[in-house]
Amino acid sequence: MSTHPLIDSLRPPVATILDTLATAEARYCLGEATTFEPAKIHAAWPDIFRPDTVTALRTAGLADGAGRPFVGLVLQALIEAETAPLHAGIAEREKAVTVTDANGTRMDLARARRLAARDAAAPRDHLHELYDREVAPLWLEAQQRRLAVVTAAGYRDLIDYADRVQRHDLGRLEREARGFLDSTRVRYESIRRPLFAAGPFTVAQLIGAARTTFADPVDLATCLPLLRLLVSELGLEFAPRIRLDLEARPGKVPGAYCLPVRVPDDIVVAVSAGGGVGDCRPLFHEVGHALHFAYTGSELPVDCRRMGDEGLVEGWGVVTENIFLHRGWLDRSFPGRTATALGHDTAQRLLIVTRAQCVRLLFAVDAARRPTTPAELRARYDQLMAEHLGARPGPIEYLDVLCGDFVSATRLRSWEFGTSVAHLLAHEIGPDWPGDPRAGRWLREHWRVGVSHTATEAIDRWAAPQVSLEAVAENLADNMINS
Repeated sequence: MSTHPLIDSLRPPVATILDTLATAEARYCLGEATTFEPAKIHAAWPDIFRPDTVTALRTAGLADGAGRPFVGLVLQALIEAETAPLHAGIAEREKAVTVTDANGTRMDLARARRLAARDAAAPRDHLHELYDREVAPLWLEAQQRRLAVVTAAGYRDLIDYADRVQRHDLGRLEREARGFLDSTRVRYESIRRPLFAAGPFTVAQLIGAARTTFADPVDLATCLPLLRLLVSELGLEFAPRIRLDLEARPGKVPGAYCLPVRVPDDIVVAVSAGGGVGDCRPLFHEVGHALHFAYTGSELPVDCRRMGDEGLVEGWGVVTENIFLHRGWLDRSFPGRTATALGHDTAQRLLIVTRAQCVRLLFAVDAARRPTTPAELRARYDQLMAEHLGARPGPIEYLDVLCGDFVSATRLRSWEFGTSVAHLLAHEIGPDWPGDPRAGRWLREHWRVGVSHTATEAIDRWAAPQVSLEAVAENLADNMINS
């Protein structure tokens, strides 16, 4: 833990800033406020959010070490300040430009895009032309501004920034992604072909069509008691630090999410129930985050409590979400046919989603290396989707991926981390580690250090199986074979 004077001077204001941001975000997500405007909070701290902060950290030799979290925080705020006007312009253009559908109904681009994203058979050639002409230039300008911010800070390009600040190691992930796509192709095609042998489809349509029907209820009413029992058997607890907000109400942001309002003392897990298993796996995932934050040492400085590697943070959510791949837990939690079907459904869905994220990663890295016109970028993305998924993407999906800050890399690394930790627990505690208090003690011990290490550093320290997407593929295959 660094005690450099510059780091020490940054910690108190940054702790206040992050607590303020987290409180404002929680109020917005829970329906207690109508807006969340981080830019206004950043603007209240001009001495922190300026290029000179990054320069000082680089000059002190801290930018690639203890100062890395602060570099990332400042640069992200600077990027948002540079790109916010463009994103506002994108929203305005999507509302101002209209298109006529096959029935003669006029609608704005935003609505047409949403409809096309849900239905792969919807005509989209004219939609592509409009987006390429009216909207894509603004997206690409936002990407150029992002590049300008990171190069001005001393990074060679966006890939260099992603590797050194976000700790992605994109070259390794590229190789892993290609290997995963190759090794899971046959199994993926066995899912796709019976459902969409011919005709276009989206990834979301494939996931929906492949969904398993369960003989018994699998919903929040079923899974919440199972989650409470699992936490109790591990010797862990929700109260007093973790609150579950599971009620639906006006103004509450839909979906499932964890809100670390104060780490470790005030953590909220929220779910807006949509019904079925789609509520359960995300709930278990978000509770993994919550337990990690709640058992983080309160004595740690802010950078070790809430400014760490997103691959590690998301990975702890994967550890608990992947309980739905643990056959022993499934068998003792659900009747036989439902346990089998639930394990199969979870593995099948993750296989599809992981392949999609591999495609997104390959495209994002290639586009960062070889920028070109909107039409050419879209053609590249469409080709990757067709080759590896046989699917049609949404009209501007390639732009979301291009400007998505390598989110796919975070997701892939989190699945690697979660799989490695589960294997380590099975080896050290036993195959039935879920529900074993010894596993709970192991988790508490390693949660205590918060985000002091990256995902890769943590795995190396614990002598866990090396992170790899091949291990993820094997884990999914084993569950599907057993089903």
